[in-house]
Amino acid sequence: MMSVLQKMKMQNVTTLSDLLVEKNYTLVKDFFKSHSFSIPFSILETYKPLLASSLLMQGTVTCSNPVCMEQLIMGEAKLEGKSIKVLETMAFQLSIFDSIPYSLQAKQLVKYVQTYNDQKDSTDFEELTRAYKQQDLKNWKK
Repeated sequence: MMSVLQKMKMQNVTTLSDLLVEKNYTLVKDFFKSHSFSIPFSILETYKPLLASSLLMQGTVTCSNPVCMEQLIMGEAKLEGKSIKVLETMAFQLSIFDSIPYSLQAKQLVKYVQTYNDQKDSTDFEELTRAYKQQDLKNWKK
């Protein structure tokens, strides 16, 4: 876990405050300080903004026992005595974050916080979740 977190750290001692204008930085900082997340903002601000965005999206899930699909599949495979192989490594997945400029990641983070605060897109997320669970992507509003 520590090696994964190390790869999520921004290079060149960049921080979120370097990437955002003061107003947007304060918006994000206040948001993360007013909500309970697994990583404190003081640490989070040195990590790639996509990590903060993913924490925010996980925090909006309204189910009482969220389980990621990979965990579910791996658990079922283990119960069935099936071997588990990977299609891509964690290092590869994290390298994708490096292909997106930090400034763009930071702007997206601000947009997520604004959307969360405004609650404008919460019904879209709920509708997407419903469509996913029902395997009904044809009727999902785009």
